[in-house]
Amino acid sequence: MTYHYYQNKAVLIIILIAAMSICGCRDVNKGERVSLRTQIDRIEADLPTLKEEQAQASRESDALASEIKLTSETLLQHQNRQTKLKDELALYILDHKMTTAVLAMTAASVAAVVNENADQETKDQLTGLGVLGIVAAVAYCYNYAEECASVTAKVAFFGSQLQSEKNTISTITAELSQKKSQLQQRQSKYASLAETIAKKSAERQGLQQKHDSLVCTFCI
Repeated sequence: MTYHYYQNKAVLIIILIAAMSICGCRDVNKGERVSLRTQIDRIEADLPTLKEEQAQASRESDALASEIKLTSETLLQHQNRQTKLKDELALYILDHKMTTAVLAMTAASVAAVVNENADQETKDQLTGLGVLGIVAAVAYCYNYAEECASVTAKVAFFGSQLQSEKNTISTITAELSQKKSQLQQRQSKYASLAETIAKKSAERQGLQQKHDSLVCTFCI
């Protein structure tokens, strides 16, 4: 009896294996898995390009940050140079106060340099000497022609140097503003790409988990 029991059991096992090999699994989710796989492949194809764009944005941001640092240092040097020239001009004017005051009334070029570059205290001191009047001013330069010529030339020199620094500072300031704007654009692009990459990576993970859960079922 025991023999027949094991014999029957073996026959049943063989029949079951044969049926399974013939029937196989009922892959009712195959179509959905194929669709999910296509979506996953599409995301995996996009991610390397997005990551390279992000890396490029990072490299450009680093380069612009370095350029901004150097440009800012250059701007500061010119601003310091401008301040130094104005201080030197103020000292020179005070050392030649009377002559400068006279020339400020008689020479438009000197007046322009003083008005644009001298500090208010220096201007006030020159104004106090303006009571001489135009006739006295002309007479002064007639009697001290060499002094007036020398001061005119020196003030013109300061004016030229200060104008040059002003132009340079204006150019560098515009350049610096442009670089800062470009840096902001690159940083915004980097942040946007980082967000896109994070979303696509999360989407891919969700699709992969769903794909892996859709296994085929064997028929009975």
